[in-house]
Order: sequence, then C-alpha cells, then structure tokens
Amino acid sequence: MNNAGIFFTKRFTDYTPEDIEGLFSTNLYGFIYLSQLVVTQMLTQNTGGSVVSITASLADHPIAGVTASVPMITKGGIESISKHLRWSM
Repeated sequence: MNNAGIFFTKRFTDYTPEDIEGLFSTNLYGFIYLSQLVVTQMLTQNTGGSVVSITASLADHPIAGVTASVPMITKGGIESISKHLRWSM
C-alpha cells in the first residue's frame, strides 16, 4: 500500500523550487521506487498481489479556495500510474 506523502498549500505562484522538489521526491519518486521493488518481488514469487494507492480526493474534486494545484500534480500522477500499472503487468 502506498500512502506516504506530504501535502501543503500555497498560492500557485508561491511554490518554490524546493517546495516542488520536496513534493515530487516524496510523493512521486517514493511511490515509483518502492513500487518497482514490490512489483519485482510479486513477479518473482508469481503468486499475484496488488498495489494499492491512497492519494487525495482533491485530485479529482477541487475545493474552491484550497490552493493545492501543485501537490495535486503528484496525487493525480499517482492515481494515473496506478491505473496504468494494472494493464501493463
């Protein structure tokens, strides 16, 4: 299960390169590297398994006044890769 991540809000124009790097390295890179290890092990064992991802409902359902566009890039990306992994294994 992938449920580790960080989330904070700022106006879109106020996100710094350090903010973006922190969001991407934790939320996306962490997901990719850990999931690669897990999927490799599941394929080696040949007994099946599932990758379950928990993101944020804000990725699909924005709320007026919640300035979370940059963090939602990472959450929406996790939703997308999870759907694609289902069909690419």
